[in-house]
Amino acid sequence: MDIVNKNQKPVKATPIVNPVVSSQTEPVYTVKLPSLGKLYGGISEVTVTLFSLNDVKRLIEISKGTKSDSLEKLITSKLINFPYSLSRSDYFFILYWLRVNSFKNYPIKVDYQCVKCDKVNSDQPVSGLNIDTKDIDLDYSEPVELDLPNAGKVHVRLLNLSDEKEVDSVLSIIHKDRATQGDEWLCSLAAMIVDNQPLFSRYEKVRKDFTSEDILTLDMFQDEFNYGVKNALKMTCPGCQEVNQVNFRLSMSVLVPSMGNAGSVRSRVRFSSVPSSAV
Repeated sequence: MDIVNKNQKPVKATPIVNPVVSSQTEPVYTVKLPSLGKLYGGISEVTVTLFSLNDVKRLIEISKGTKSDSLEKLITSKLINFPYSLSRSDYFFILYWLRVNSFKNYPIKVDYQCVKCDKVNSDQPVSGLNIDTKDIDLDYSEPVELDLPNAGKVHVRLLNLSDEKEVDSVLSIIHKDRATQGDEWLCSLAAMIVDNQPLFSRYEKVRKDFTSEDILTLDMFQDEFNYGVKNALKMTCPGCQEVNQVNFRLSMSVLVPSMGNAGSVRSRVRFSSVPSSAV
């Protein structure tokens, strides 16, 4: 990934590493997306600002359910002049990027046992170099013509954040508060289909006209062309240097350092000896 501070010369960097921070209050960075310009009219990178103090306050409020703002709204607000709805994969990539680069002095830490030497490694810090990212298929181009086993040819695309909001809206109208995970799955698959019909009509068509093989083919397309941050870290054992795949998924509990790494502040504390006469 290329990370560029607009106020400095471009800095070459590997995926999700800590950026060089300027002396200005709010430095601006350019981040290359793993979608490689395949989804947003050829745009392959976004301009981003790091989490501010107000953002941290909002993150804490979101995590505690005391503020109606969604996490997606906060994350997308950190993008400058980006007129598109992010794909879910690019969204998570930006989320990881912001976590790593906004709080570089308080990295996420994980525990794991080395598969080679059996050493238990505790509180191992996670950097951008540990986060495994897959770029989108170089041949990918939307809309994609997909030949379903029984329903025939349809045009499809990968989902974005706006699609997910529309799915929630349609489900609330049709099923109210009784929608199941299966309903959400089918409606999400229907949202992938590109035509001139509203999502409500596409959802009804998928439910009534598509066979189980058609539906599974749509789901397999989504899995096959999925990209972005993987749910595993590449951690090098400090004992034997073996690279371990450690299961991991970013959660609200570690998104803000104070919510998961409060113990790390002890390394910054020094107790001085105060003469009893001074007390």
